[in-house]
Amino acid sequence: MTLLKILMIKKVYLDANILIAHQVSGHEFHERAKKIIDNLWSENAFLLISALTMDEFLYGIVFLLRGEKNDNSFGSFASILSKTVQAVLSWNTTRLIEFENSEDSLINILDSIKTYNLRPRDAFHLECMKQNKVFAIATFDNDFNPLSKNEKITVIQ
Repeated sequence: MTLLKILMIKKVYLDANILIAHQVSGHEFHERAKKIIDNLWSENAFLLISALTMDEFLYGIVFLLRGEKNDNSFGSFASILSKTVQAVLSWNTTRLIEFENSEDSLINILDSIKTYNLRPRDAFHLECMKQNKVFAIATFDNDFNPLSKNEKITVIQ
């Protein structure tokens, strides 16, 4: 992504995979995630996170930790989860956004699943972005790429 294009983006929705890679130093995409987040910070973009993103982020961190420590307990990772969440929320441009539950929202989600062949969770992310007028997403998930043309959403990878 060019610097000029980043300058035009004021709000960026963060997918969980970017957050996980950014917070886990041994992650294969750690350096790539750091570069993306650093570029967004340098441009003072608002980094937007939904409850759905946080759910995926927390689960992803636990999934990685459980594999490392051979521990099936979620509670044993509470302090690590707390530190990672505090780190993300301490970013001065991080904002939490809401998802409005409604019948219309559900219909829109179902339409996105059909139109873009999205997984249900990704269709929920798209609907949350639309509801909050967010036109950029930082993700390593290629399933969002078709949205760049039809939905005019910039996919930052």
